[in-house]
Amino acid sequence: MNTPLSEALELSGAAVALSDLRLGLPSDADPFALPDPAVVGRRITELGALITTMGDAYLRRAAEPAQQGFPAEAFAIALNRAAQTVSALGTVGQQLSALATMPPGPSGLPGSDYTRTLAATCIDEALQAAHQHLQDGVRVLRDAASDVLPSTDRSHQAALARSPHTATAGSATAAPAQSAPPVPPASGRTR
Repeated sequence: MNTPLSEALELSGAAVALSDLRLGLPSDADPFALPDPAVVGRRITELGALITTMGDAYLRRAAEPAQQGFPAEAFAIALNRAAQTVSALGTVGQQLSALATMPPGPSGLPGSDYTRTLAATCIDEALQAAHQHLQDGVRVLRDAASDVLPSTDRSHQAALARSPHTATAGSATAAPAQSAPPVPPASGRTR
């Protein structure tokens, strides 16, 4: 059986992984630049690997009735959001592929400008949805991580997060920070 701390760490790790993927998604900020299809494909592959990892985490909890509860539900919700993100990125890839088959520039074909505009709008909306789905998944996992910890562990974790010495804070033998010795005033000067 997992301890509350191990549950929180696994949930937090999944949240960080989703957040990192979200930061790596193509941006929808530039309406005149289409995302690189290779970048979209890499993100889909990375999400697939993360979905497998989170699916395994969910399976371990679902297989044992004693482990079911909010962490299992959080992983299931995050899996849903990651799958929706893959779907949105699949839409982006589909639209990029369709645009790649169109002749470049004004082709003179009826409706070609409309088709390009429609595809760009579809790509923009799909990227916005992908960002939102991952943000929702991150939020659920982080909330679950903080909820599984007893209040004293939450206080300790918050203190560690605020500490400038987080690398040594986990060690019980870490020496306290030494302050610099006071600087003596220059001779002949008084306040």
